[in-house]
Amino acid sequence: MPDWRDYRCSFLLAVVVVSILVSPAMSGGGIGAFVIALGVVSLIAWAGYLLVGTGRWLRFYLAATAGLFGLWLLNVLFGDGFLLTVGTHSLSLLVIATTFYIVIRHALFDHDSHQVDRIIAAACGYLIIGLLWARVYEIIIYISPGAIVDGNTGGTPDNPAVLYYSLVTLTTQGYGDIAPVEPLPRLVAAMEGVVGTLYLAVVISALVGGLRPPARDRGDTR
Repeated sequence: MPDWRDYRCSFLLAVVVVSILVSPAMSGGGIGAFVIALGVVSLIAWAGYLLVGTGRWLRFYLAATAGLFGLWLLNVLFGDGFLLTVGTHSLSLLVIATTFYIVIRHALFDHDSHQVDRIIAAACGYLIIGLLWARVYEIIIYISPGAIVDGNTGGTPDNPAVLYYSLVTLTTQGYGDIAPVEPLPRLVAAMEGVVGTLYLAVVISALVGGLRPPARDRGDTR
């Protein structure tokens, strides 16, 4: 009988893909967009907890989710849009970064897991990098409007466009329709391209190395 632990990384991959697909619904603002964003972060947090399975991580994720709800409540009571926006993006960034750490540890160092599970975890990690940098771009745009320009509209890109920009920058495609025009976002974008390239090189080499049998099993007596 299959163990549910065999599907932990598949669940996380599904959550990450869904979060990318529903990103247009989070661009309009309001209670609906916030509920969707909170749901996505909560699912990512829960999927990360399933990979670890310790109470410490669960408490962290619950605290982060409660923090997101608290920020929304403060915005409803006092109308401080800056606090809600920056705080929500910052907490989301923290949750996604922590999940990325968990995924990388599982993909590279959990040698007791099935190889297919580790490969799925590595794929999750690559997509999570795109989500992570998208949050950074959103914070930069909110603090400094005009730092990144959408060439199609001539204005500031919305959240789905920012996620699209992050993913094409991660893969170093860079179509040029969205571009950073200030020093900080240019540096951040360059770092994303470097991290994306290094991630593929390091993770693929580690996974391929894990497929090779030990020297004694290959008959290597040196």
